[in-house]
Amino acid sequence: MTTRCELCDLEIGQGCACEDGRPERAYVTAGGSSYHRRRDCEWLARGQADAHAKGLRVHPVTSTLVQNVELKRGRCEYCYEG
Repeated sequence: MTTRCELCDLEIGQGCACEDGRPERAYVTAGGSSYHRRRDCEWLARGQADAHAKGLRVHPVTSTLVQNVELKRGRCEYCYEG
């Protein structure tokens, strides 16, 4: 059985971004203003539900390096501080 990291959802030892020396991953959507530590962040899901309720386009969640988004977006208070 493969063990997956709770933070980045990748296989531990096979690309997990949370291991020492590896860059941290962030989860984002094209229409969002924050980056998230977890793909299953409750606030990320709420943001997508709000967009859907307002008739806005719901963008897929994508994974990137934190360094690619940290200067452009705010950190999610829920999954980084909570």
